[in-house]
Amino acid sequence: MIKNNKDGRSFLDKAIESYKKSIALSPNFPAYNNIGLAAWAKGNYEIEHKIDPIKSYDFSIENLQTAIKLNPKYPNSYDSLALTYTTKGDVLMSNSLDPEKLFDLAIDYSRKAISLDPDSVETYFNLGVTYNKKAYNHLLQPRNPEELLDEARKVLQIANRIEPNDPEIYLEQSYSELLSARWQIMQNQDPSKSLNQARTILRKISVDKSNPSFYKTMAESYLWQAQWQIKNNDNALETINTGLTLIGEALKIEPEKAEFSAINGHLVLLKAKEEKAKTKGLAKEAESLLEKAMEKDLLLKYYEPLLIEARNLQK
Repeated sequence: MIKNNKDGRSFLDKAIESYKKSIALSPNFPAYNNIGLAAWAKGNYEIEHKIDPIKSYDFSIENLQTAIKLNPKYPNSYDSLALTYTTKGDVLMSNSLDPEKLFDLAIDYSRKAISLDPDSVETYFNLGVTYNKKAYNHLLQPRNPEELLDEARKVLQIANRIEPNDPEIYLEQSYSELLSARWQIMQNQDPSKSLNQARTILRKISVDKSNPSFYKTMAESYLWQAQWQIKNNDNALETINTGLTLIGEALKIEPEKAEFSAINGHLVLLKAKEEKAKTKGLAKEAESLLEKAMEKDLLLKYYEPLLIEARNLQK
């Protein structure tokens, strides 16, 4: 419904105003809870349309906290609040601001939701996502993320036991292994075991050829393998080309996805380093892909160093 609306915010604002009228008549838990959900959705819409979402997320947090005060036994409100803190933390992280406290709050509220509903696959999954995002933030600093990744593995495994063979859970589990591989590369340690583990998990969903995230995540596993090979002066061209083929499949399914274009640009940048005779042309292609991706998605600002590297290779 929002996608067919000229401005999804107006649709959500109308919903929020309707709930506010309900509160004016009598403060009630459902209205505060639903305002929180609508404000979170509004923030997500704003991210997609390159509008600062922080006010919407703060408004969501304020109302969800009130909802919890009115009904402290409803687990979904804690889960929704945790998700909002995680999403806001992601925005801060993309702007090189510290999201650590927000991720910690998200973890606390997820744990509270689990204490009230220990069989909620969604809460375990969201908690795994938060641990992975906090681990990624540690990578950027750089700090050892392995303890956080172990926590992510634990809760995602529980989610998998509750709901076996869910592709989204497998994708998040494989992402934990990719983050571990990246830390190993930073420590000059062979990441092969973690990369192979990521692929083993991904192959459990490979039968679903319509899932672009499968191809995207598999492409990333080859990207980081190539990064390791280049770091050790090994020929990485075959690995890079495998990654490019995979991300190409993701782009066939979802050609406008900015994150897929960014990964494509990163792989082309690695290829520019390997094919010395074509370095400038490939670096220019990488620059174009990265620029377009960053223009589309506000959360891809962390690709800025790669964009600078692509430009420097053209000099």
